[in-house]
Amino acid sequence: AKCEGATGLPSGADPRTLAFWMKLDANSNDATGIVSYGDNAAGQSFSAALRGGKRLTFEGWGPTLSSNLDMDDPSNSKVGVWAHVALVYSNPDCKFYLDGVASDTLNCGALNTPAIATFALGSEVDGNEGFTGLLSGIQIYSRALSAAEVQALHAER
Repeated sequence: AKCEGATGLPSGADPRTLAFWMKLDANSNDATGIVSYGDNAAGQSFSAALRGGKRLTFEGWGPTLSSNLDMDDPSNSKVGVWAHVALVYSNPDCKFYLDGVASDTLNCGALNTPAIATFALGSEVDGNEGFTGLLSGIQIYSRALSAAEVQALHAER
C-alpha cells in the first residue's frame, strides 16, 4: 500500500524511530522494501528493507546500508514468526533493533526527507520490491528512542 502526500512525519535530518512487527513469509526474498517514507531521491527516503541474505537494511536511495542482523540466520531464523524491528536515526547514525537486540551502528548520513512524502507499507517509496509476509503495529516517532525504550516496545507484545 502506498499513500502519496503524507504529512506530519519527521522530515529533513530530524531524529526519528520507525518500529513495527513483521512476520516474514517463507517466500520472502532478500531484495524487499518493508516500510518506508520520503521520496525516491538520494537521502530523501527513510526505509527499512531486506538485502543480501535477508539482512535488515537502511535504504535511503543512497546510501543503502545493511546491518549485521540477518532475518534468516539458521541459528535464529525470523521466517514464519513475529519479530519486532526498530530503525532509530540520529543524524548521521542509525541502528536497527531486532527483538530488542541492537545492530552495529551505521552511518546513514544527513537525511533530507521531505515534509510532504510518500508513505509505503510492504515496499520502498517507489512501490517496487513487494514484501511477502505480515506487518503490524507500525509506529513512527519524531525522536530517536533509547535502547531501553525499544526493548520496552518489544516486551509489550
